[in-house]
Amino acid sequence: MGIGVTDQIILNVAIGAVVSVILAVVSVRSRSLSLSGGVGATFIGTAIFAYGGWAWYVVLLSFFVSSSYLTRFRYSTKMAKGVGVLKAESRSFWQTVGQGGVATLIAGIALFSTRNPTLIAVGFVGALAEANADTWAVELGILSKGNPRMITKISHAVQPGTSGGVSAIGEISAAAGALFVALVGAFLGVFGTAPLIPLLVAGFAAIVGEHVDSFLGATVQAAYYCPNCKKETERRIHRCGTATDHVKGFEVLTNEAINFISTCVAATVAVTVYFLL
Repeated sequence: MGIGVTDQIILNVAIGAVVSVILAVVSVRSRSLSLSGGVGATFIGTAIFAYGGWAWYVVLLSFFVSSSYLTRFRYSTKMAKGVGVLKAESRSFWQTVGQGGVATLIAGIALFSTRNPTLIAVGFVGALAEANADTWAVELGILSKGNPRMITKISHAVQPGTSGGVSAIGEISAAAGALFVALVGAFLGVFGTAPLIPLLVAGFAAIVGEHVDSFLGATVQAAYYCPNCKKETERRIHRCGTATDHVKGFEVLTNEAINFISTCVAATVAVTVYFLL
């Protein structure tokens, strides 16, 4: 007897939950995720597997595995620049939601409407490609020999790790990160039998979203100053344990909130552009 649609979804939820729990435990033990991040990743992975099965799940993993690796890539160099500890921390619950929440919402919507699966897939891949583009830009851009430039004023150099800072290496890395996830999606067939246009649209939307992330980081994202280390940070409590002073932006617009907004922008751009083509 074949498995019906409802039964397939139930089976996918069961498989997704088991696999996600196993991967979350491994990630927590390796400190890629905090305990709360493991809970968030389990929920996200289960929800995405529920609709898209292995294909969508592997697209999610392409983002998580590659970004986790790059977070620790040349860690000593990042430490020397004073940004390694911040960028290599275990992802928390809200960080997983900020980067994977929009893709999860799209998978949830897809469970109730499959009239245009390619359109849904473009939005899903676009969101994860943006999250990957942002992570690759940050983790590889930090390694630039020169200081990054503020996206709102290219002539103004800023310290590595500053929200809104951009560099040539970061821009190239962002494009590569977006293309990587989009290519994985195309290879696995999430775009259907004609993947070229959806792939390009998802990649383009991801790059747009990544630049929106940088712009918001430079203008409205909350930033703090550590009086002990004399450095700007995204955290209320700096890594040295000192309470920081709020110096700019809106406190509600944390890095996690900006990530969520940017992935939402990428998904919206991807769906809109593909729909209009």
